[in-house]
Amino acid sequence: MQRIGYMEPSRLLNLCQNLRGSAFYTAFSTSGRTRMDRLMPLAIQACAQQSDQLTAFARLVAVIESIGRRAAYLSLLTENALALSQLVKLISQSSWIAHWIGRHPVMLDELLNPIGEEISHDRATLATELRRRMETAPANDLERAMDLLREFRHAQTLHIAAADSADLLSFESVSTALSSLAEATLEESMNVARHSLGPKINLDSVDLGVIAYGKLGSQELGYNSDLDIVFLYQPDATNSAETDTTPHHCSRVIQRLIHILTTRTAAGNLYQTDLQLRPSGRAGTVVSSLSAFESYQMAHAWTWEHQALVRARLVVGSPALRKAFEQVRRRILCQPRNPTELRDAVVSMRERIIRTRSTSTDDAFDFKLGRGGLVDIEFIVQFLMLRWAGEYPQLIDSRRTQTILHMLITHHLLDPTLGATLSDIVERYLQMDNRFKLQEKLSQVCWSELTDERDAIANAWQKLIINSA
Repeated sequence: MQRIGYMEPSRLLNLCQNLRGSAFYTAFSTSGRTRMDRLMPLAIQACAQQSDQLTAFARLVAVIESIGRRAAYLSLLTENALALSQLVKLISQSSWIAHWIGRHPVMLDELLNPIGEEISHDRATLATELRRRMETAPANDLERAMDLLREFRHAQTLHIAAADSADLLSFESVSTALSSLAEATLEESMNVARHSLGPKINLDSVDLGVIAYGKLGSQELGYNSDLDIVFLYQPDATNSAETDTTPHHCSRVIQRLIHILTTRTAAGNLYQTDLQLRPSGRAGTVVSSLSAFESYQMAHAWTWEHQALVRARLVVGSPALRKAFEQVRRRILCQPRNPTELRDAVVSMRERIIRTRSTSTDDAFDFKLGRGGLVDIEFIVQFLMLRWAGEYPQLIDSRRTQTILHMLITHHLLDPTLGATLSDIVERYLQMDNRFKLQEKLSQVCWSELTDERDAIANAWQKLIINSA
């Protein structure tokens, strides 16, 4: 072991001995042990090439144990040097990738060819490739369709993570690629949901769509982000009114869609969804007409629901529904507001998040949810948009935090130096969050870190919100 480059051969030997004496290894059949005995020298050699050799080997063993005694995967790694070398390199760079592959071993097939070299950020390209794969599923086989959706999403995520961990992509490229992947997958999932219910659920005269909020709405999606989505419908242009069965039929389709997204199959689940932002409030139904959505938002919605609408956009639905939703969103966001009431509502909600969701401790700062974290800047941006959108409706055309900051500067609503500082901090925080997720770390750092960033955010909060009214 020392001859091939191991700095701590005795520790590696202990890991090998522990594996050989484990219940996992002893449960193998004779042929299974033979496969493992063939694989391990190759694995040891591959891990020797990594900067942290023991971590790479320990993670590889964990992946192999997750794969279990499936002979095909052990043979794949034994007989394909490229697959083994790429696996070792990826898992040595990221514990998240190691666990991702362990949960979805079918992804090992992706390692038979060079990975991470061609990443598509284009939703249309992804949708075309996904549709091509879905056509291989037998008609009316919902289970197979669900597995194909998962395999596609998992494979594309692995390619993105591989390029990201190799520093081949910027954070913006990563989040755009993950967002485009989610949108393409949602669109195809909706198609599967509608088709699987058959002709009795007829929505030919209804536009049914998915509205993305949060990180998907702003195209800042991360690896483990939930999908914050709501569902809206309206009669299409050829049908001026909904029928009595329209709400029921729409609900059936959305229930099937949620089943497709969240059910854990042999290929895992597709996405976790957050449905708290219901079209008619938390007590409302999961799907609503666009007119009912507007009525609720204009008359009954809380300020935080309008803050959420800042990042909302239609990601599945017809062009007509997209246009109608944008008109409704514009009317809601551009309505006149009392600056003092707006300030008090935004501050109150921010304090509530700090009190109930921040993971900051005496020793660690939560740079996402803690005071002086990313959410402070997001709240500043949302406050300024709600405060000024009535006079500057162009502000609502953007959803991404940094883009809105630049637009606020353009319209002389934000000091250029302060705006640039906040934009830089957003980028740094998002990059850190991305890196931490790849290593499965909490979004926390020591209080001695990010002091300049916290001070800048605190000053901006005081100037732009507290002293605004």
